[in-house]
Amino acid sequence: MKLPFTLRQLIWLDAATCLGFGTLIATLPSFIAGLTRIPSGLLFWAGLFLILVSGIFALLASRPRIPAAGTLAVVAVNIIWVLASLMLLAMLGLNAIGVAFILAQAAVVGVIACAELVALRSATDRPAVAS
Repeated sequence: MKLPFTLRQLIWLDAATCLGFGTLIATLPSFIAGLTRIPSGLLFWAGLFLILVSGIFALLASRPRIPAAGTLAVVAVNIIWVLASLMLLAMLGLNAIGVAFILAQAAVVGVIACAELVALRSATDRPAVAS
């Protein structure tokens, strides 16, 4: 499968989405909590975590060569995020907007993780590629 994005571009996209979403939920936790019934404290701390993760992902994307182990770590963080998000559905008494909010962001993270794996495989199939 050929993706329209390089591994580097996908990790930059991942960093940008982490930063954007993290900033949103860290700065507006009470507002989002009111809409979704997700606890505002959980939103705030998850937002700060995502801001931190975005910096780590950006650091990785800015390297001259992206190590496969680094990409696998990014994918692992994303998979853990998706699983934790799905666990929240069972643990929290969310309304329909909250369920949609959790499912939508988990779906985006899952798609990015899958794309990163495909891009990593494509990059490692070719010798000496610094995507």
